[in-house]
Amino acid sequence: MTGSGSCACGKIRYQLKEELTDCSYCHCSICRKLTGSAFAAYGAVGKVSFEWIGGESELSRYSQTKDTDRLFCSACGSFLATEYKPEPNSLYISLGTMDESPEIKMEYHQFFDSRAKWCEIDDELEKYSEWPDEP
Repeated sequence: MTGSGSCACGKIRYQLKEELTDCSYCHCSICRKLTGSAFAAYGAVGKVSFEWIGGESELSRYSQTKDTDRLFCSACGSFLATEYKPEPNSLYISLGTMDESPEIKMEYHQFFDSRAKWCEIDDELEKYSEWPDEP
């Protein structure tokens, strides 16, 4: 196992069997509203290397767009993961739901032009105004 996580109330738990890839920050207005923060942080994992290990019956789905479904806990509302339909074999984990802080390197910011102006970002990561062509 390379990592595990849960919702805030602990009813839903998951396990990762491989390292996260494509780790990024998203500054779009939807991610800001979903997280209640200046940005969201995600990492991708192959669906074959991901397992719900508890509380899957509490999992709810919000179809945000025709391409994006958000998975969250119906009890506490924690936003756990994103299914991006153009990448059907991957799942994007909300990094804040992990039990331990994963040892990963964030790769880029997306939708940076939509960022919350009150949040200063001064790192050296690539900053894309939309989806990056190649992360």
